[in-house]
Amino acid sequence: MVRKGLIYLTTTLMILLLVSLAMAIVPPPSANQNLGLYDTVFTGFTTEECKNIECHGDENLPNRHHLLIANEGYNCLDCHALTNGAFEAFRNCSDCHSISPHHLTDDAQNFNCSECHGSFVDDYNDGHVIPTYAKTIITPDSSYKYIDDSEMKIGGCEACHEPDSTVDPQIGSNSNTHHNLSGFTAYNCNLCHSADVESGTPGEGGAVLDIRYCERCHGVKSLHSIQYENDDISGELGYGHIGNSWDCWGCHGFQESNALSSLDSLQKLDSSTICKPTTPEVYEVIPNEITAGQDTVITIYGTNFINECNGTIYTSIVTLDNGKVTIERAPDSITPTVIEVTIPGILEPGIYDLRVVKGDMRSNKVPFNVLPEVQIEMVTIPG
Repeated sequence: MVRKGLIYLTTTLMILLLVSLAMAIVPPPSANQNLGLYDTVFTGFTTEECKNIECHGDENLPNRHHLLIANEGYNCLDCHALTNGAFEAFRNCSDCHSISPHHLTDDAQNFNCSECHGSFVDDYNDGHVIPTYAKTIITPDSSYKYIDDSEMKIGGCEACHEPDSTVDPQIGSNSNTHHNLSGFTAYNCNLCHSADVESGTPGEGGAVLDIRYCERCHGVKSLHSIQYENDDISGELGYGHIGNSWDCWGCHGFQESNALSSLDSLQKLDSSTICKPTTPEVYEVIPNEITAGQDTVITIYGTNFINECNGTIYTSIVTLDNGKVTIERAPDSITPTVIEVTIPGILEPGIYDLRVVKGDMRSNKVPFNVLPEVQIEMVTIPG
């Protein structure tokens, strides 16, 4: 018990250190890679690389697959071979996942992006607001408007989303990441591209990128709710809403002789118009699997769990969903980066989607296992 406690303490300290380091190294370009999904391409990853990334490096991966036996009708021999009457270890993801499975799910194929990504993106057909009025000088461009004296792109998506081959995993370009969505966009060019050369910047093959097409999945509300307010980082590039006026100028900037005299002028916007719940992000859940039949306190690490604007405090709850039932739990304690919450023992065994929800903004989903309680009825000792 003491050893287990020490492991949890050590893990907690490591996570807090990593979170603090991550929060310290974010200035654009590129965008804060600790919020939302890392700007990389997942095709071609080896089993070990899959297990080392944030989503699949957790200890509950074997049990998550073992729970498929009861819930999805799989058998042991579907994954394990028998050698001399004993199961062989199974550790090769590509045996079942010949290509990246992330965008082959029913939700992805139906463009329900927020099912996995939360409120960091919009669902393609959810009716969210996309401006219909003519673009103005402050409307972001799908690429960028100009390069300033410091050689930074200004006025569009590429101001924050620039490739970087010097880091691991490599940060890909918008073109690379969006064209490699595992069958999601392979035959759906018109999801992102317009054939009307008057509506945007011509691209390859005559197709064009139009910001209104980008807003089909990255709408005004989701984009403006991604970043968070925190007095400790106010003024740093890349944290936004509103820490440094670059965070406005990077998207909305324009190059005109009568342009705003100072980037700081953008901060004179009425903050009441942008006071909304920001999107929470979950980094880690400890423990990420529990045993049915007993109440268990878990700790959730992430960011944006609380945000405050003009005296209004927006706070979060925790939800668990297994496709049949959804439960909501108020935190036992909460800070902007840590939640402690009690999960009730009444949950049926199975795989659940855990999310942090703040107002109408949802975090990314994190797999959470509820294991059946094992009862030993008889033990036979040979000899």
